[in-house]
Amino acid sequence: MKTDKPHIFSFLTKGAAVLALSCWLVSCDNPSNRQTAEQEVAEETAEARKGVNEAAEDIEKGAEKAGDKLKEAAQDLGDKAEKAGDKIESAAKDVGNDIERGADRVGAETKDERNEFVTETRGALRTLDNKIDALRAKIDRAGDNAEAGMKEELGELETKRKRLDTQLDKAENASGSAWQDIKQGLKEAANELEQAFDKAEDKFDRNYDKNKS
Repeated sequence: MKTDKPHIFSFLTKGAAVLALSCWLVSCDNPSNRQTAEQEVAEETAEARKGVNEAAEDIEKGAEKAGDKLKEAAQDLGDKAEKAGDKIESAAKDVGNDIERGADRVGAETKDERNEFVTETRGALRTLDNKIDALRAKIDRAGDNAEAGMKEELGELETKRKRLDTQLDKAENASGSAWQDIKQGLKEAANELEQAFDKAEDKFDRNYDKNKS
């Protein structure tokens, strides 16, 4: 790449000329020639000094331009970094909002599922309570022998009925993973209560129901 440096080359050329004239002046014996040579040396020296000054100004201007370009590049880099930071922050907020909305949806779905399951279980429990009450009534009518023989089964029904009540109370305020555990517990408690009733009813029918004798 070719770069023009007129002032520097001019300074070097004129410096050589001044040096040559100075050497000639020292060896010159003729006053007239000596005066002429001194004048030429003075002119060449002044012109060379001017060249040096101009070259220094060019260098200073070049450095100033380079500094301005560096400043512009740094500013541009800073702007781009700021924009990138804004984009990252915006993306992070979007992700956070998506997670929050997802959590809200899951929470709403869990609540709906919980309420529906608890409602169905309480409905089934009311039906089973009616059957238990009917069995108690038949045992009372069957007499003391039936009451004594069915005491263990009735106690088991009472225990399992209380356990199911406890599970239902927990379920009404459960959420997230806790709800899944409680839901499983509810299913087990409901099945155990129903099985205990079937067992008690079968025993009464086989041993104490006079209508089937």
